[in-house]
Amino acid sequence: MAGVSPSVRARVPPLCGSVPDKDRGQGSGLIGASSSSTRYNAPVVVTGRIVGVLLVLLGLIGYVATGRQSVTALIPAAFGALLWVLALLARNERRRPHAMHAAALVGLLGFLATVRALFSLPALLQGEALARPAAVMSQSVMALLTGVFVALCVRSFIDARRRRQSSGT
Repeated sequence: MAGVSPSVRARVPPLCGSVPDKDRGQGSGLIGASSSSTRYNAPVVVTGRIVGVLLVLLGLIGYVATGRQSVTALIPAAFGALLWVLALLARNERRRPHAMHAAALVGLLGFLATVRALFSLPALLQGEALARPAAVMSQSVMALLTGVFVALCVRSFIDARRRRQSSGT
């Protein structure tokens, strides 16, 4: 909202996860807007909540789609709920570094626990009979979601360190 009069800016509600201009220097108040003085990385926090919700949905859909036969189909939902809670904690400036590092660890554990399913995915997609095709699909989706999340977290951590070093704090 750079270039907008203060009276108009006061009437426009901030976007989800945005930080007011006074807290970020001469930033625009938009999510992900770059400013050398900002220490808030809203996109990775929002991404954590989105990935958390997607994993909860994946777990619930997997559980229902398999006829509620195996409680292990809910494992993605447990990871998702944990990521979602950690992302909510990360909304607090004081807790953000610890919460997002914990979220990255949860994501990494989720990725490592499910990455082997990605090697069975081509066989499943070619029509080969597998012992548990629903598990391969669910684990593959979880591996992709958590892998992308961890990569985004690492990028965010590197960017935050560079910003701190460039600002001298």
